[in-house]
Amino acid sequence: MLKAAVCLEDAENCRKVSKIIETIYNTEYTGPFRRLAIHMYTTSVSFLKAHENYDLVILEAYLEGGAGFSIGKHLWQQYKNTRIIMIRENEDPVRIINQTHCFGIIDREKASGLAELLEAYFLYRKKWAGIHFVPFRTEDRTDELVACAEVLYLSTMPGRRNRVELHMVKDNNILTAVGSMGRVSAPFQEIGFICVSQSFSVNPDYVTRIEREYITLKNGVCLPVPRRRASKVRRMLMEYRKQKRYNEI
Repeated sequence: MLKAAVCLEDAENCRKVSKIIETIYNTEYTGPFRRLAIHMYTTSVSFLKAHENYDLVILEAYLEGGAGFSIGKHLWQQYKNTRIIMIRENEDPVRIINQTHCFGIIDREKASGLAELLEAYFLYRKKWAGIHFVPFRTEDRTDELVACAEVLYLSTMPGRRNRVELHMVKDNNILTAVGSMGRVSAPFQEIGFICVSQSFSVNPDYVTRIEREYITLKNGVCLPVPRRRASKVRRMLMEYRKQKRYNEI
């Protein structure tokens, strides 16, 4: 499913842009996510009050005298997988990119460029559909992004307080994140990771078997599961797989 938002001051322009998105989506995009939802907003307040996580946002940089910058920055900080297309008037494009990390920029007078940007976005989406990126802080205090599909599971680091290990699919590599398990694993769990215990959080896509006292991953790793959580973990895994099948319809 594609979930998009159009945030422009003029309601008629909102409708026109929404129609462009719908037309290009239905004619050009043939990926697995065929359902489309478009929400329209004409003020920054109404957009922010919605508290929605969108795949794509069309946003005016000059909205309400520059509120578009604040919204774009907020989206980048809160929703790393949201892609933003900014419509500018006289704003510096370098400033827009630095503050919002937007997918693309078009001039207000050249709105026809929106169709080309949308086509580029859908090509991007077909290549990266279903890939979610999550931020984490390394031991040298730099912020990095990791693709969740490349992470098998998270575990607390033995003997180290506020350190979490990210066990990667490729070559059994391990990345170290600074923070408690609760803090580090929270964004992973938002997109489906399952909390097995206080020490482990697993990627359900790599779970092959769950027993009363342990869970097995595709690479053969077995992780302990507290008996009191076994039934809940099994239920969460079934719900995740059911929702994933539904999203692929």
